[in-house]
Amino acid sequence: IMDLDFISANWNWSVSKALSKFREQVEEVDHVYTIYVVDSKQRLKGTLSLKSFLYASDETLIKDIFQSDPISVKVEDEAETVASKMEKYDLVVIPVINEKGELLGRITIDDALDVIKEDCKIIMPSSHVVYEGLEKVKTNIDEDETTSPVLAYGQSKDYNEKQLKASGKNYIILRLGSVYGYSTDTARVDIMANFFSASQEEQQEILLSFWQRFKYLIILALLAVVAWIVGRDYFIASSQEKDLETASLYQAYLEADDQESGLKLLNSYEDTAYADFVRLNEAKKSFQSGESNKAIELLQAVIENNTSLNEFNPLEAAARTRLAKIYLENEDYTSVLSLYQNTNELTSTMLEQRADAENALGQFSNARASYMLALQSSTNQASRALINMKISDLEGEDLE
Repeated sequence: IMDLDFISANWNWSVSKALSKFREQVEEVDHVYTIYVVDSKQRLKGTLSLKSFLYASDETLIKDIFQSDPISVKVEDEAETVASKMEKYDLVVIPVINEKGELLGRITIDDALDVIKEDCKIIMPSSHVVYEGLEKVKTNIDEDETTSPVLAYGQSKDYNEKQLKASGKNYIILRLGSVYGYSTDTARVDIMANFFSASQEEQQEILLSFWQRFKYLIILALLAVVAWIVGRDYFIASSQEKDLETASLYQAYLEADDQESGLKLLNSYEDTAYADFVRLNEAKKSFQSGESNKAIELLQAVIENNTSLNEFNPLEAAARTRLAKIYLENEDYTSVLSLYQNTNELTSTMLEQRADAENALGQFSNARASYMLALQSSTNQASRALINMKISDLEGEDLE
C-alpha cells in the first residue's frame, strides 16, 4: 500500500534550489500532502511547511526552516498499526522508513483503510471540531449533519472521517467533545480545543486566527499597558524632580534666610514636608516678634497636613507642642486641652503641658494623673525634677 512517489528536499538545499527540484518531482506525484526533509543519506529528518517555505528568502537553507521529529511508520508495520497511528495523530499521509531511518515512501489514509480486514472494527477518536463552523445553537447533532470545519485541525479530522465513511469498513466514530458548534466561549470552541492537539504549523494557524479575531482588543490592551508604564515612569520622574527642587529651596531658605525660597515652598509645594518645616520656623519667628495669631495659624496648618490616627508623626507632635506653649502663654488653657483631646500618643512634654492647663483650670486630680504619666515617660533628669516640683506644689494646694 506504500506509494513510492513523494516530494522531498535535502536539508542542505537552499530555498531556490528546492523550488527547482520540486518542479521536477511534482510531475510524478498525484496529490501533494506533505514535503519531507531528508539528509544526504536519504534519512528522514522532518517536514517542510509550505508557509515557511514561501516566506523564506531564496538563500535560506531548508535545515533552518523545517519541522523536526516527524511521525512515521516502519516498512514492516502492519496496516492496522499504520491506520491506528494515522488516526491517533490525525494524519492524512504518513512517511514510511526502514531500520536505518531512510525515507522509502508514504501511505495515505485511504490506502491504509483499503487494506484493513473487513471483519475489523475501526474505532476513530474525533471531537466537536468538525462542527466548529456552525453559527446557530443546536441541542442535537446527528452523524449525517453536514460538517463545517474551520481550522486545519478540524479539516484534517473531517477529511479522515469522510474517508472512513466512504471505505465501507466497520467503524465507530467517538465524539470526545462536550460542545458542538457555535458558542460564546470562542476560546474553547475555536482555539483551545485545537491548539493543544495541533502540530506546530497548525498552532501557528490557530494563533493567526486568534489574532485576526481579537487583534483590536489585543492592540488596545497593549496600548493600555504602554500608557500605564509611561504614566508610571512620568510620575516617578516628576516626583523625583519635585523632591530635588523642594530640597534645594529649603536649603537656600535655611542658609541665607531666603524669604523668597520660603514663600515659593509655601505657595507652590504647600503639601510637602519642606513647606511644613518652613511653617514651623516662621511660626517661631512670628511668636518671638509678638505675632501670636500668625504663629497659631502656621502651626495649625502643619497639624492639618500631618494628622495621623494610627502613626506617630514628628512634625505633628512638634507643631502641637509649640502651639500648646503659645496657648499656655496666652492663658488659653481650654485650647490646650482641646489640642490634646483626640491625640493617642503623647510625649512627656505634651503630658506636662496638659497637666499645666488642667492645674490652671482647677482640675487637680486630672493634673496629678497627667503629671505622673509625664514623669513615667520622661528620661531627662532636669525635666523629671521640674515635674516632681509641680506635683509637690499640686499636693500642697490639695491640703489647703
